[in-house]
Amino acid sequence: TEIAVTPYEVTLAPTETVTLKVNGFGDGIIKTVQVSNDEFTFESSEDSFVTVDEAGLVKAVAAGVSNVTATSKKNPEIKDTITVNVVTA
Repeated sequence: TEIAVTPYEVTLAPTETVTLKVNGFGDGIIKTVQVSNDEFTFESSEDSFVTVDEAGLVKAVAAGVSNVTATSKKNPEIKDTITVNVVTA
C-alpha cells in the first residue's frame, strides 16, 4: 500500500489554511483512506513559512516554500510529500 497526499501542490497567502487528505493505493486501485490523528504524522520542512498540525491542517505563516510530509506511524516507509508555496499579494 502506498499513499498520496492531496492537494498535490498548494499556493496560499499568509494566514490562509488548507486541510490535507491522505489517499491510499492498493492493488492498482485508488481509494480514500480514512485518516485519523493517530495514523499519520505531518511535518513541515520549514516552520517559518508553513506549519501543520496533527490533523493535517496546513497554515501559511510567511512567504516562502515548504515541503509537508505525511508519514504512517505504523510503517514509516509509507509517506508522501507535497509542496506548499506561500506568496504575498
